[in-house]
Amino acid sequence: MRGPGKCRPIAPRRAVLLPTTSTLTSASTGKPGRGAG
Repeated sequence: MRGPGKCRPIAPRRAVLLPTTSTLTSASTGKPGRGAG
C-alpha cells in the first residue's frame, strides 16, 4: 500500500497552507486561531 508514502508529501503542504490561511483570516476578522479551525 502507498498510504504513508502519499501522506508524507501532503502533510507538509497542508501544514504550510494552514498557518497561511489562519494569518489571512486573523488579519481580516481580527481573531487569531480562527482560520486554523
